[in-house]
Amino acid sequence: MTDDIKEVQELAKYYQNCAEYYHEKATRWHKQSDEDEAERERLIDLMNQIYVLTGHDPEEKADDLAEKLDQIRKLTKKA
Repeated sequence: MTDDIKEVQELAKYYQNCAEYYHEKATRWHKQSDEDEAERERLIDLMNQIYVLTGHDPEEKADDLAEKLDQIRKLTKKA
């Protein structure tokens, strides 16, 4: 009977270790997923800013367009 109890205790420890391992792994995946989502949102924000800058107003001067191009260059370097 004592051997059966020891075997059950060892199995319980084994499954507890497995559960802890997979919990840690899932926690890391969730953290990575959150980081990936934050990066995706940052890139979308940059793309939106660039899109706004590519709009054209017929009254814009060459200096205005040059300024927009500089801003677009700065934004693309952030990406």
